[in-house]
Amino acid sequence: REEGTHQELLAYGGLYSREVLDQRSRELCAVAALTVLNRLPQLTTHVRAALLAGATREEVQEVILQMSVYGGVPVMLVALETMRKVYGELDEVP
Repeated sequence: REEGTHQELLAYGGLYSREVLDQRSRELCAVAALTVLNRLPQLTTHVRAALLAGATREEVQEVILQMSVYGGVPVMLVALETMRKVYGELDEVP
């Protein structure tokens, strides 16, 4: 358990407290990485977080489209479908 605590501190306490990138940029990086890694549950979370951090829907989509070069077209298509589901859920909220 102690190892997990150190990893969490490094990831969230260390990396996310750095001031080189703003939160919007960090979230777009996460969207890119999670797309290529095909981590759909985490991608769902970070698509929402990117929007909350100020990214536009078009920017999130473009980041996913650009990842077709690195992760392949099938991975990109699945990520776009995940993104569309998030957008649909957000559009349903009154």
